[in-house]
Amino acid sequence: MSKNSTQKGDVVTLLAPTGGVLSGEAVLINGLFGVAQTDGDEDELTPFAVAGGQLLPLDTSVATTHGARLYWDATAGKLTTNADTGGNKEVGTALTAESIGATTVECLLGVRVGA
Repeated sequence: MSKNSTQKGDVVTLLAPTGGVLSGEAVLINGLFGVAQTDGDEDELTPFAVAGGQLLPLDTSVATTHGARLYWDATAGKLTTNADTGGNKEVGTALTAESIGATTVECLLGVRVGA
């Protein structure tokens, strides 16, 4: 890392949000989406993965295809392929094709080419 570098970037340290987080829990902190790498109490410095593949909860009413855009539905606490419902935020790309009824999808966080 250069002398200006503070963090590598695939995992960053942030303050855990209101209510804290459990390891593996996905959260949107302002405009940054990440997956907690450890349990963290509210306002505790906690490592969050912000890049790489993560197995995350999926809205069971949607199907995914390889490379599909995935959006975080903060109200439901799940990924969806629907961009237009209640301010869902694009957070990654599907690495697995899943049928309606699937409860999880492998998501490549943050990467989009030609968006």
